[in-house]
Amino acid sequence: MKTLLTVLASVIATLALTSFLAKTTITSGFADDVLRTEVGQVVYRWLWKSLGIVGGEDGELLLIGVVFCLMLIPSALLCFFLIGCLKKAMASQNTLDE
Repeated sequence: MKTLLTVLASVIATLALTSFLAKTTITSGFADDVLRTEVGQVVYRWLWKSLGIVGGEDGELLLIGVVFCLMLIPSALLCFFLIGCLKKAMASQNTLDE
């Protein structure tokens, strides 16, 4: 039961951190700056053609999805690191209490 709660807490924390980082990346203008580069334009056009996107709203949804997926990697690594540190801190606290 304890392992299930730990996994559930880490999944929720990862998704929350991912959505926060994705929102920050989009609202800060960093994603727009990346799209204005030559590589960003090539990747964006390739995704449009390969996924058959029609219209601006689908393009915005595509951009949000790509940013969300890209932010999932650092979020998962950070949450994995923080959970490990939390487990070590709790283990050391339990040894000090006994």
